[in-house]
Amino acid sequence: MDTHKRGRFVFACLFFYPALLVLFSLAAFAAPVVTVISPKVGSSAGSPVFYEAYAVSSECSKGISAVGVYTAPGVLAFTTSGAHLETFIPLQAGTYNTVVQAWDNCGGVAKSNVVIKINSTAGVTVYLPSGNADDSPVHIAASAQNPACAKGINAIRIYSASNV
Repeated sequence: MDTHKRGRFVFACLFFYPALLVLFSLAAFAAPVVTVISPKVGSSAGSPVFYEAYAVSSECSKGISAVGVYTAPGVLAFTTSGAHLETFIPLQAGTYNTVVQAWDNCGGVAKSNVVIKINSTAGVTVYLPSGNADDSPVHIAASAQNPACAKGINAIRIYSASNV
C-alpha cells in the first residue's frame, strides 16, 4: 500500500469510524414519550387548569426522573418526581402554549405541546372524565371560577344522581 493510500486509510480509521459509532449509538437511543390526558389540546377552560400526564421510556431501564408543566418559555409552573403528574395550575385569561415535559434517568427529554385557551367567565370546567366513563372507579377532575367573587370558590359538589 502506497503512503498516500495508507494516510487515507489511517484518517478514515481515526475519524470516520468513531463518528459512525457515535452516530449509530445516538440513533439507537429513544427519548421518553409523554402522554397528556388533560387538558385536551385546543380546549377552552376555566382556571385553575387540571393537568394529568404520564411518561414512559422504553430505552432507559432506570425509568422517568420527573414530569413538569411549562406555562411559558422558561416558566416551570409545576414539577413532580416520577412518571405521573396530576395538578391544578391557576392561569389568567388568555391563550397559552403550555408544554408538558419529561426527563428520564438516562439523559432523555420529551415534550408535548398543549395549546389551551383560558376564559374568564363564571362557571365550572369538567376535565375528567372526558368521553366515555365506563371504567370504575371514575376519575373526576373539575374546577370552578367566578371572577366577580373576590373570596373565590367555596366548594364543588358532584352528584351521582338527582339529589344524590
